[in-house]
Amino acid sequence: SALLRKTDDLLLAIECSAEQPHAPQHAGVILRVGDRTSIFNSSLTAFLHDTAQTLQKSSPNFKFQRALMPGGTCESTVYDAFGYHAAAVCLPLGNYHNMHRPTQTLAPETISLSDYHHMVELFLALAHSAHTYTPGHRPLKTRLTARYAAQKHLLW
Repeated sequence: SALLRKTDDLLLAIECSAEQPHAPQHAGVILRVGDRTSIFNSSLTAFLHDTAQTLQKSSPNFKFQRALMPGGTCESTVYDAFGYHAAAVCLPLGNYHNMHRPTQTLAPETISLSDYHHMVELFLALAHSAHTYTPGHRPLKTRLTARYAAQKHLLW
């Protein structure tokens, strides 16, 4: 694509994915760590998670989930496979493909409006913080290095 020339471009897929027992509606926006085919860029996914946790501290009503959504393959798999920093955010979708599973009847697909509002809150936080993203798990490495320094006397 002419729009994607550099592999350091950050790509965030926005989608709906079938509600799962471990990722239900009304429990918040989902940071999708992967799909049926692959796991997305872990450094960017960690950044999304850190941003969501920071948002939750300042806005206790903010809800999010972090989950593997195994129902299908999304575009983040393709981007990640070709070296881009790709991650995904999704809403749990009720009546996936217009099927009400318990009754095996047709029904409209649904999302939770509260999940949608939490997704918008997350996007606003990301818009303010995306410029701080650095690949390579720098925040995690910093925390691990500090933990090691504080606890290394316990080793051997």
